[in-house]
Amino acid sequence: MILLGRTGTGKRSVGNTILGEKYFKSGKRPIGVTTKCAYGAQDFEQKRLFLVDTPGFLDPNIAGKAIQCEFGTAYE
Repeated sequence: MILLGRTGTGKRSVGNTILGEKYFKSGKRPIGVTTKCAYGAQDFEQKRLFLVDTPGFLDPNIAGKAIQCEFGTAYE
């Protein structure tokens, strides 16, 4: 599962809720925390769920190519 959204919208908080643990550092301010893709994994009913958190889309500080490159390294 890949979490996509604008900067500062709470993707990491949603990821932590889905996984039931605090895998991702999150903040209370409406600014982006994520600068690189990160992942977490959890077993649910004998199946493994991989969750990838992405930097915010439309963030002027992160180039689109950098986000694309990060998808591969987060899964490894």
